Amino acid sequence: MGVENRKYRVYIVDKLLFLPGKTDVKDLLKKFKLNEDTISGVLGVLAVLLVVYLLWGYFKSVNQGQISNSSANTEATQSTQPKPLGEIKTTDLPTNYILKPGDSLWKIAQTVYGSGYEWSKVYTENKDKISNPNLVYAGVQITLPKIEAAAAATPQTYTVVAGDNLWNIGVKLCGSGFVWTQIAADNSLANPRLIHPGNVLKVRCGKI
Repeated sequence: MGVENRKYRVYIVDKLLFLPGKTDVKDLLKKFKLNEDTISGVLGVLAVLLVVYLLWGYFKSVNQGQISNSSANTEATQSTQPKPLGEIKTTDLPTNYILKPGDSLWKIAQTVYGSGYEWSKVYTENKDKISNPNLVYAGVQITLPKIEAAAAATPQTYTVVAGDNLWNIGVKLCGSGFVWTQIAADNSLANPRLIHPGNVLKVRCGKI
């Protein structure tokens, strides 16, 4: 009886080891392990792609910022760059101007202020850069001042004597030779360097 019971238990155990469900469980575990590896690989690839995308977005924003700053700097530079002589208007004054070949203070004053006689005011404003008003050099940056309208002073008359010139008359009557341009303009002198004894001139000692 005892021997038969042992044989029966062995038979039962052997049958359990070879049940169909046992094989299915093993296969399922293998498949689950395979799926787990696949999912891990996919997640790893997604993580790499996410990092690449974030880095791309970062560098793109940095480059856009650099381009914006470069554009802003370019615009600022252009806005502060001195204008060509022909583009300067009285509403722009005071402003800077870079002397070009062929320029003269008379030409500049004539173009900007409408009167070449205003050259002396340009010279006065730039004495630290121009030592000789008859000799200016290309490339030098000068300031073109805003010229206020001269005060409506009552002109005095002066009779020219031998040896006079407009500069000396200005110094004698107004304390500044630079008013000679004003004297020439007030008296419509075709050649300010040519005056004769006996000529009667109007002299206004306005602000120069």
